[in-house]
Amino acid sequence: MGAEGSKMPVELVCEMCKTEAAPPTRESAGAVHVGAGRVLIFGGGCEGQDGAEQFNDTHLLDINTGKWKVVETQGTPPSPRTGHATVVVEHTDGRQTVFVIGGCNLTEGYMSDVHTLDVATWTWSAQNVGGNAPSPRDKHKAVVHGSRIYLWGGFGPATSKPASTTTTPAAPATTTTITTNGADESGDESEQEEEDDSISFTWFDDMYALNVEQMVWEKLATNGQGPSARAGHGMCTVGDKLLVFAGRDAQGRRSDTFSFEVATLTWREEGAAHPQPKARSFHSFCSMPDNLPGAFSFGGVGVNGGSLDEMFEVLDTRTMQWMQVQGTTGAWPSKRASAAVVVVGTKAVVYGGSASWEMINGKARTCNNTFLIDLTSVMNNLASVPTTTADVDDKLADNRPPKTQKLGP
Repeated sequence: MGAEGSKMPVELVCEMCKTEAAPPTRESAGAVHVGAGRVLIFGGGCEGQDGAEQFNDTHLLDINTGKWKVVETQGTPPSPRTGHATVVVEHTDGRQTVFVIGGCNLTEGYMSDVHTLDVATWTWSAQNVGGNAPSPRDKHKAVVHGSRIYLWGGFGPATSKPASTTTTPAAPATTTTITTNGADESGDESEQEEEDDSISFTWFDDMYALNVEQMVWEKLATNGQGPSARAGHGMCTVGDKLLVFAGRDAQGRRSDTFSFEVATLTWREEGAAHPQPKARSFHSFCSMPDNLPGAFSFGGVGVNGGSLDEMFEVLDTRTMQWMQVQGTTGAWPSKRASAAVVVVGTKAVVYGGSASWEMINGKARTCNNTFLIDLTSVMNNLASVPTTTADVDDKLADNRPPKTQKLGP
């Protein structure tokens, strides 16, 4: 079990979406909701017949019709990549702009470039961004808050060219065999500090903010004790806070949760007094719709390098208590990591990912199916549950294990 002993008394329903013209199988694709029930995905990768493949195509899913289509974009798209950050900015004048930041290309290596896609014209543009930019990296996360994009964490070269440089050579092939999901041949992430004569690699714990109107990066001087430097973590926004959950650092996979208060730039560890979910990385972490006080984690890779059994867990952000749902029904995805997960209305849309970290005929298994998880029951529970920890505990008392049963993973 994950957050053992904490159960949300709801049943979660999932259905497999019958889609047409789905994109090729992939993991680590960037995904955003661009309005009117449309989900856009960009990039990602898979294990092809001749080894690792990466993509720079753009696809659009209409969840109302179940139809995928290839977006015929204008301009020059970003190079093929995995481990990039993808967000959508909704401007005050109604325009929507998709941002793709950094990632890793099998030829160019680790990157810190910024590309934008105008949703109205489907035009890609490479941005010349000023300020103190993040160093080249992948497996970082970014979220939008106000007129800024906040970027935190990741993995990449510890020594690199000046911050304005957009690419850095990839790790030498002699040090590790890197697949598109950041795993080595053993099925575990290759996020290890590696060295040759000129480059060392590390995890990051720096926080950056990109002003999307001025196109200027700022490295933030934060307060409080933040998360350890890590990659493959989850990050989302709830109210005026950013939340970071789990990921992998130099010691292994983590299960901790941190909040970052935007107004004061202050970190705080949350929920340490409650039973914690299992440690993981390469999971999805999304805020609940309708500004409800909650977030959820989907999928991921556990401490043993295999896909987690706990597919869906909920964080009540008023009490910072993690919970599993009481039951699930319908057609659920197979256990997977590095899936593209986007909230659209009351649904969580799940596309692709690594269905298993076991090798199938010498290649990692990826998929291109799409699922819709109905969040309504969780939303109703979060809207009705009292806001104090004590009251929440009372409401869930019937679901507690006996006192003699050990809590936690």
